[in-house]
Amino acid sequence: MTDAVEDVRGPEQDRAPRERRHLTAARRIPAAVLLLLGAGAAFAASQMKIGSPSVPGPGLWPLTVSVLLVLFGGLLVLTRDHEGQERWGRNSLTVLGAVASLAVFIVLFPRIGFTVPAIAMTLLWLKVFGRERWTSAVLLAVAAPVLLYLLFDEFLGVRLPRDLLMSMILGV
Repeated sequence: MTDAVEDVRGPEQDRAPRERRHLTAARRIPAAVLLLLGAGAAFAASQMKIGSPSVPGPGLWPLTVSVLLVLFGGLLVLTRDHEGQERWGRNSLTVLGAVASLAVFIVLFPRIGFTVPAIAMTLLWLKVFGRERWTSAVLLAVAAPVLLYLLFDEFLGVRLPRDLLMSMILGV
């Protein structure tokens, strides 16, 4: 009768306890990185003017998001069951690449303006991460930042840092 009974245990249940502990530790590393990233961002945001919900300062939203990162990172570190989480691997490198491109954007934005870093980042995301065709990736990567610049800077009056590309195009 035992031969007829199908083994319904998953691959995680068949692993030795030592292997499961290693797997659990490996899945906690990204959660710990998230927690540390959130803590660093919270510290940086706390150095800015926070303001209040009715009159927000420039640090309010970064502080809010970084506190959420700390909370969710902490929850993931403390969670015992990591079955629903993705394994740390090649796909994680894509996320790290996206975060690195955002960091480069943040560094370049006040120095050379919005459009050039936004075009580069959008092209990277569409072509490398999204695997779009060159034609659509280039068209979207150029059109979206230029339209966003025009919307915010020209039509809504939200002044962006001096922009090298748009200065040449608009003759400003």
